[in-house]
Amino acid sequence: MKQEGMEEDVSGDVISAGRGRLYHVLDSFQAKVVACLQGVQAIIDMGIGNAIVETDALLVVQGCTSTAYDLTLVGSLIFELRHAVSVYFLNVKFNSVPRSCYKVADALAALGSLCELDKDTVVSVLPDCIRTLVANDLAPNE
Repeated sequence: MKQEGMEEDVSGDVISAGRGRLYHVLDSFQAKVVACLQGVQAIIDMGIGNAIVETDALLVVQGCTSTAYDLTLVGSLIFELRHAVSVYFLNVKFNSVPRSCYKVADALAALGSLCELDKDTVVSVLPDCIRTLVANDLAPNE
């Protein structure tokens, strides 16, 4: 299963991006939770204390903001995510965004689906296709 993630600063500039593959996942819900957990860990590693975590998976947002999914098969991952957020962040907000706002993440996921297991998941230089999508996202809508 593919995974993706990107961290931006307040002005929308990319400060980190990652991609990779997950093997032996139960469903897309588990893959989204793992990707979110890895993204949060990347933010923690950078020492960022305030964050907005966006995903197109409403179930992930609900799991992170309530105990509704604690008894599911991925409940321990959701608990770990909520615990990391409560310990390492001063302020964090989880947002569900429409899939149409997720073009960059989808492109990173496509790149991730091609990765080998031993490939580094952090993208040190953004590919041109990703930079173009980010620039289009930042361009004012007319």
